[in-house]
Amino acid sequence: MSLEGLLDLPIGVWITVAVLLFWAVGAYNRLVRLRVAAVQAFSLLESQWLKHLAWIEVQWLHSPQEASTPADGVDSAEHGRPDLHVLQPAVAQFRACMQAAKLSPLNSELLGSLSSAWTVFRMAIRQVLADEDSGVPRLPQVLSAHWEQMLLQDQAAVDVFNEAAQRYNQAIRQFPAILLAWVFAYRTARSL
Repeated sequence: MSLEGLLDLPIGVWITVAVLLFWAVGAYNRLVRLRVAAVQAFSLLESQWLKHLAWIEVQWLHSPQEASTPADGVDSAEHGRPDLHVLQPAVAQFRACMQAAKLSPLNSELLGSLSSAWTVFRMAIRQVLADEDSGVPRLPQVLSAHWEQMLLQDQAAVDVFNEAAQRYNQAIRQFPAILLAWVFAYRTARSL
């Protein structure tokens, strides 16, 4: 079909093509906005988690009593806080999963790993806070209270991310947008 043949098409065809084109651009822009909102929510969550991890590492893992090794060479697990040995690998795993998820914050597999690491990390913290049976004193009340406050902040940030991910997931499941999601390989995000 030549250019003259295209120009001879009825006006209804041109209107339909224009409407479909404008719809596609609008739907694509909406999907991009929702993706950006979810990625921004993840970035805020990640920065908050990193700040809290740094605080935990300074306050709990690198405190002067933990950093100094006994002169008799006895393992630090037998002195001081024996439950901190659980916290160090949980922090390392959580940090590694965060770094991986940062590269693709809407990847369901990476978010699943991050969610699992976050759960393990919180369980390790609970173990550190609740180790009264072994005769080891709990952390000072100010540190426990600060952790509880950080946990509330973290949960609020997770809720913001989950809401953004849910809005994005709903958008790419709707009929017209599902076609664009397929074309651009947009996948559903997982909640944390």
